[in-house]
Amino acid sequence: MSVILENFPKRTQKIVHEWASIVRTKYAIPEAEDDELYAGDPLFIIEWNEAALQQRQIQKTAVINVIRSFQGCRPFPQNAQPQSEAIFYIVDTPNIQAQQIVSNILFALQTGFCQRRVPNLGRIYVIVAEKKNDLRITEFKGIFSF
Repeated sequence: MSVILENFPKRTQKIVHEWASIVRTKYAIPEAEDDELYAGDPLFIIEWNEAALQQRQIQKTAVINVIRSFQGCRPFPQNAQPQSEAIFYIVDTPNIQAQQIVSNILFALQTGFCQRRVPNLGRIYVIVAEKKNDLRITEFKGIFSF
């Protein structure tokens, strides 16, 4: 199933465009090299299922704390008050690449919160700017329930 940006709420779309602008600036690529790949600094988005959180008696802050515990994971936008509970910016650290941090976060969430035949706590998406003006949006299933 292909996920497109227009499926997200307008506020999330605005934040994704803001993030994409930052990534384009950080990984500035000359116009002549439009086809060059650059897949750094993914955006990690959760669409929370508030009813499932309540039904499973899981505090959203517990899940967020797991996500934020990873070095290289930042709330996005960074200076927003209050900080986002649903959108995180993942960057390389000196010892680990952003894509590996995303994998580690997904594994930690699955290990800590996944249960069989229970309501899903939310949907998880990772957005990567693969090429200039080209976003790849991937939904990860089976993280909170299966």
